[in-house]
Amino acid sequence: MLKILFVTSGQPAANPRLVKEIRIFAQKGYKVSVVYCPISPWANKFDKDIISENKDIQWIRVGKNNEENRFSFLLVRLRKKAWTITYKYFGDIFDAALKSSVLFSQELIISARKIKADLYIGHNLGALPAVIIASKRFNARACFDFEDFHRGESNTKDYQSCKVKCIEDKYVPLLDLATCASPLIEVEYKKLYPKLKITTINNCFPLKYRSNISNIQSNVDELRLFWFSQYIGKERGLEDIIQAIGLVKEKRIKLTLLGNITPTLKTYFNNISSESNLNKDQLVFIEPVPENELVGIGQQHHIGIASEVPIHENRNYCLTNKIFIYLLSKNAIIFSNTKAQSEFLNQHPGIGFLYNQGDIQQIATYLRVYSNDISELKRQQNNSDQLGQLLNWENESAKLLQFYSLT
Repeated sequence: MLKILFVTSGQPAANPRLVKEIRIFAQKGYKVSVVYCPISPWANKFDKDIISENKDIQWIRVGKNNEENRFSFLLVRLRKKAWTITYKYFGDIFDAALKSSVLFSQELIISARKIKADLYIGHNLGALPAVIIASKRFNARACFDFEDFHRGESNTKDYQSCKVKCIEDKYVPLLDLATCASPLIEVEYKKLYPKLKITTINNCFPLKYRSNISNIQSNVDELRLFWFSQYIGKERGLEDIIQAIGLVKEKRIKLTLLGNITPTLKTYFNNISSESNLNKDQLVFIEPVPENELVGIGQQHHIGIASEVPIHENRNYCLTNKIFIYLLSKNAIIFSNTKAQSEFLNQHPGIGFLYNQGDIQQIATYLRVYSNDISELKRQQNNSDQLGQLLNWENESAKLLQFYSLT
């Protein structure tokens, strides 16, 4: 039986893409193991559910977070700080770039090297060295999933970006295969590593998440907008959406934000809502839910919000999983004009509107169209529904298996 080891420097619940891949390999009968790190306390309860639902998979947890063992976590942070100083003065000696960037990088490598597999697949940059080192030890294939354009996650040529470039240039050429979460990320990595075999696997979701579309989509007495992420915060374009709703001056337009949020940020967004003359019930906050519940919530809304702000290159190149949840939810979509989203809407017209970054008046105009022209809203929702039946995990996972020559 073919053995596959997944390695991630994060947690399963914080990486839906990882979980989808793990499940498809296990369903195909392969022996699957996963090495992961508990760095996000909010995800712990969701991890327990994922592990309980996938008992045929071997789950290997390395490290402890701050809530579980404050002293142990403090030591790991001090170790990371020491490696940061080492990198500053001596460069990438003894893998200082990696060790100063990833809390549990050493533990990931130690654990991965103990597990013999035929295929090693890394998720999140901190897992890249672990899959390379383990695969070389056991003469196996090394693969990596570029869900993000990592060296573009911060300002070009700043301290962190230089460390990421150092890690990628050292380890990426040693990969056998790689996947990307968007066509533009694939383009950028092909420029950097032209010899690497690489393809795009869209960040889609299973069709089974769909249910009968809720009657609320037929009821436009309220026009419901939906946005979600792991965290609700600034620099996500949400301020523009809230202010645009205020410009429309229709109290029946409501915005739901789903994700973790601090009390300070919740007050921040409520203040913007109040200053924009929204009623209190026009801005709704929902705590995170398991991945398989997202579409059900999306189906209770009419419009999905993809308001990405390209503060870094990565944001410009990414196609977030929001888009594919909205498609399965039969939502019309309001896109900000990042490069990736502009290209996506150009390839799939008729599912929504594209607005220029920061143009609140333009967003308000589109909201008025949806509010006043129900036939246009329904047309875009139906187009979105049809596209969602094509861009889904069933189709993308088949491409993934074929790419890895596992079909």
